[in-house]
Amino acid sequence: MTKTSYYTDQDFERYMAHSGKKQKIQFYVWLGASLVVQPAIYGILFADNQMNFISRCFLVMISLLALVCLAGLWYSYRSTEKSIQSYRKMRQEQRDEVNALLDEVEIKRRKKLNQD
Repeated sequence: MTKTSYYTDQDFERYMAHSGKKQKIQFYVWLGASLVVQPAIYGILFADNQMNFISRCFLVMISLLALVCLAGLWYSYRSTEKSIQSYRKMRQEQRDEVNALLDEVEIKRRKKLNQD
């Protein structure tokens, strides 16, 4: 027997906010680590003349991979933020539409009461 779970809008918004916060923390941790490690890697590359070519290529590739991962985290974080904003905008538009319909019904009800 399968069990169906129903999530409310508040649950969904809470999940989205948690996801955005988690991605923001990951991005800033990686950014801080990159700001510390990247200069150290390039400092070693330029200072150590005894390092062979393969070791230099390895360090450069690791450095570039870390920068690509950082860019991916930034993109993921920004797209999550945009998704949250668009979801909130959609919910606000829905609330505005419902309120406009309720106002219209209330106006018609008052007109009908005034006619009686």
